[in-house]
Amino acid sequence: MHPVPYAVLISIFPLYSNQIFEGSKKIEFRKKNFSSDIKKIVVYSTLPVGKIEGVWDYDGVESASPSTLWKKFRQVGGIEKNKYDAYFSKSEIAYGIKVKNPVRFNKPVSVDEIGKKPPQSYVYLTETEFKTICEKGGM
Repeated sequence: MHPVPYAVLISIFPLYSNQIFEGSKKIEFRKKNFSSDIKKIVVYSTLPVGKIEGVWDYDGVESASPSTLWKKFRQVGGIEKNKYDAYFSKSEIAYGIKVKNPVRFNKPVSVDEIGKKPPQSYVYLTETEFKTICEKGGM
């Protein structure tokens, strides 16, 4: 029996993770949705940062055609239209993960410290793994 997922560790480019933690990016656009009812999103900021930088409360996902999702969230998506269009060029459905209460860690956490590899897109975490990450991050 597999442990119940509590959180998701997602990879985000540093530009976008900074926007999330600064409060200007309120939605994270994705091609795939999560399959479980999770509580938290843990942010791995890709290279050159290469660290887990913080968390936010999972507040649900909006799904729609890419054009509909863009119209609804373009002001808080933190991405340029041409990059958005390129990302969703072959997608019929787009997902927008709502960002709520983002908190940047006092100390970024290496994925090596928690025995994980940087996720290509995302990986599920148990509640114990989530708490370990937060402790190492100084939360």
